Amino acid sequence: MKFAPVLPPELYYKFDGGDYHMVQAHLLARNRKLQDWTQQALSRGHTVILDNGVIELGTPATRALYDVAKKVRPTLVVCPDAYMDPDKTLAYQTQHLLTLQHLCDNVMLVPQGRTLGKWMDCALEMLKQSLPTLVYVGVPKYLDVYHELGRLLVVNALVNDFKIGPSYIHLLGIHSIQAVAAIVEKFPDVLGVDSTLPVAAALYRTGQGMDTVDKVTLDREDWYLTAWDLSHAQIASLQENIGWTRQLVANAPSGDRSKCLGMGRPMSTPGPSL
Repeated sequence: MKFAPVLPPELYYKFDGGDYHMVQAHLLARNRKLQDWTQQALSRGHTVILDNGVIELGTPATRALYDVAKKVRPTLVVCPDAYMDPDKTLAYQTQHLLTLQHLCDNVMLVPQGRTLGKWMDCALEMLKQSLPTLVYVGVPKYLDVYHELGRLLVVNALVNDFKIGPSYIHLLGIHSIQAVAAIVEKFPDVLGVDSTLPVAAALYRTGQGMDTVDKVTLDREDWYLTAWDLSHAQIASLQENIGWTRQLVANAPSGDRSKCLGMGRPMSTPGPSL
């Protein structure tokens, strides 16, 4: 499994984020420098997932998604979806999937539902409607709220019941390190996971309290638009956190999971939901 650190636009240029990235369509649409960085990453053979921004904006940035997909030709584009609303998500798929497949070779569908059962029902219907084309599936982090290992159960069903290859599954966000590690140990070939956690942990470690870098702030658009002036210690911590997370998701059994991204907090202690 690969890791895509989700960062404010200006920080993408400052760190070794590896070769697996997720960027927001609405941010790319208005940031030429970020567009250039994205195209350079693609030219080097990196995987770039173009997200629709529904978590940050409340509704998907559909116009930006189309405009940016045409311009940069990402590896994967996330089809518009509606948070926890399976009916509207299915309607978005009907409206957008075929058009997006003409703009990008690979499309990721994100099923939605307020329970594990409703999420699975939505996933089954979305996959049926997508036939005969091959699609990727994004699994949101809130499923781990319903059940301690909710996403592990979902990934297991996608692989064993729906016959989706693990390399066509991406985990959207990290609710808990333990839950992701459990998935990695059983399904190491899952494509990847993204998170804002390295940034939050870096800020926390260097003295900024989590009350200013909580989940709500991290998931709002204004967090991505803040001009972050990080200290040398924060920059070093962020690079360390990105490397640590990448190591964890690449090889969970051998990763040092005694601390949560350098924050000095035992992993059994509830951490931020990012």
